[in-house]
Amino acid sequence: MYGCYARKLNSEKLKSPETSSAYREKLNEHLARRVDDDDINEVWMLLKNAITQTAGTVLNRIERVTYKDWFDAECEQATISKNKAHKSTQQRNHTRKAAEEYRTATREKKEYYMKCYMKLN
Repeated sequence: MYGCYARKLNSEKLKSPETSSAYREKLNEHLARRVDDDDINEVWMLLKNAITQTAGTVLNRIERVTYKDWFDAECEQATISKNKAHKSTQQRNHTRKAAEEYRTATREKKEYYMKCYMKLN
């Protein structure tokens, strides 16, 4: 899973007796196929693969939520303003005025985010 977001397993399903027994049975099937070997690394890899494959098939994965209901066009504009202030701070060799503009923009962005977020909750 290199280069991608590792999605979490839905472990809440294990609370169900049917799912936990299915998980147990599948894991026993995977472990019954293992080869008796003296190499501890190979035994570890077989055990690890058996657990991860069984969990992937029985428990499924939780989809990642990528949206924020409270994030609107004004929030985006506040973020753009803050990013521009940060960029100018970096380009002007970190002058006092540029640093103050960045702090002000960051403060305004945070205040606006909290206001938008609190409206929904």
